[in-house]
Amino acid sequence: DCPCREIQTWQSLGQATENEIDVIKPSFNQKGGHPIIISRNLKKKILEMPPTEKLNKILRRLPFERMKYVTTKDEDVIKNINTKEDLC
Repeated sequence: DCPCREIQTWQSLGQATENEIDVIKPSFNQKGGHPIIISRNLKKKILEMPPTEKLNKILRRLPFERMKYVTTKDEDVIKNINTKEDLC
């Protein structure tokens, strides 16, 4: 439900990976968006949590220094598609 059509956005996210970072997140106009890249370390922690735990709550508990925002010109990273009407 979160489109990301521009290949440059994917490339920028991939180039931003670092060992000390758990989440890499694109941003447009200072708003965080999707897709996000999650480290293997964080992935393991997520898989150990109860299935009722929501990802956004897990991410909010992370220390800010464990997250990296990548500024992009791709406004699609902040779109949220839930209905056919949202596609227009």
